This record gives sequence, structure tokens and C-alpha cells, in this order.
Amino acid sequence: MKVLIIRNAFEHDFGGAEKLSVQVAEEISNLGYESIVISRHKQLLSFAKSRGVNNIRGWWWSKQNWSGISCLLLPIYMAWLLALIFYYIFIFLKYSPDVIQIFSKDDFISGTIAGKILGKQIIWTDCADLKHILKLKNAWYKNLVGRVIFWASLKANWVCSVSYSEKKLVEESLGRKVPNNYTVIRLGAKEQKPNKISRNDKDTNSVIFCTASRMVTDKGIAELIDAFLRLQEKDIE
Repeated sequence: MKVLIIRNAFEHDFGGAEKLSVQVAEEISNLGYESIVISRHKQLLSFAKSRGVNNIRGWWWSKQNWSGISCLLLPIYMAWLLALIFYYIFIFLKYSPDVIQIFSKDDFISGTIAGKILGKQIIWTDCADLKHILKLKNAWYKNLVGRVIFWASLKANWVCSVSYSEKKLVEESLGRKVPNNYTVIRLGAKEQKPNKISRNDKDTNSVIFCTASRMVTDKGIAELIDAFLRLQEKDIE
């Protein structure tokens, strides 16, 4: 069996979701199957190469926000998706994967359509994106892209949320229960040796705060620091 894994993201984004696609490919290889990662993300491809994972440099357009005035350019976006569908048909014919696992937005649409044309098994892994992508889908004059992605999700064999909380948030965005092909597969992690945090033995009243995320604006680091500072102003025992 051969699995082709598709993950794209902005160049400044390289965190757990990007590494996950490579780690899934590693686990598939460890089970004795063949895996290939396809992406336009240079750091992700470099990470895959460093781990000995087969990889292909694919197509991706950094223009991802089609709301507001950008909705007037949706015909261009649809033309892009059409080109991407033909690109994936070519890739799937060339590498003959049995299963296609998709992690990213434009690829949800184009990869699914191309895969279904060729009779492939399609699995989506939602790394906390669908709750944003599907928001306002039910308003006829808003979020056309979200409606197209929801339609594509119905063609996938499985749409996997990473937690029951994420699944619930997707349902809130949809305003209804998710379809039967939506499921939950919790994220796993390889055992790692953590770095120990030491404190001054004399400072027994101090509190150590930590966060398990990248130190970037999108992760809400500024809000987290603000919360820590507010807590620091109070007596915490």
C-alpha cells in the first residue's frame, strides 16, 4: 500500500501540524508501507528530507483569504482550483497512491476531486482549521469557499478531527451535527525526554508558567503573557 500525504501552509508557519504530516509518513513506513509527503513548504520538505521521508515539492498559492473585497476575485480562485485538480490527477497517476491523506484547505477541494475521479481512498486530517473554514457557511452570501469545502468533505471517506472539542467547534460553525463520515482520531506523540525546569531553591513561592506552542503571534503569546502578568499581581499559593 502507498499513502500520499498533502500538507501546505504559510512559510512562517512550521509547527506541530506541519511536523505531524511527516511523522505520520514515518509511522506508515514503520508499518511496512510506502509513504510520500507532498508540499510547497520549504521547511516542511527539509524536515521530511532530514527524517528520510520521501517528499515532492508541490503547488500552493499563498493567497488564502477570499473574504471581503477579495470575494470579487473568486472566479480566479476557482480557475486555480481547476488547475490544481489537473495537477493532482497527474501526480496521482504518476505515483499511484492507494490512500491520499490531506491536511490543508485548497488541497481539501482539489485533492479530493482528483482522488475521487481516480477511485482513491481520501482521508482528511483537520488540525483545527475546519472550525474557521466552515464558519458562516450557511449564510448564502458569505463564505462560498467554505460551502465548496463542506461539499468536498462529503466526498471524502473520512474527515478526522484531532479531538472531540474540535469536532464540537466544527458543529458550532456548521450549526448542525457533522455528517457520518466525520470522526475523531486524537493526536499522538512520540515519547520524548523533556527538558527539566529548575527554580531557585530559596524562592519557594514562585510559580512557573509554561505553554506548549510556538512563540508566534498567531498562538496568542501576547495574551498569554498578559494573563501571566495579571496572575502575578495576585497572591497565588
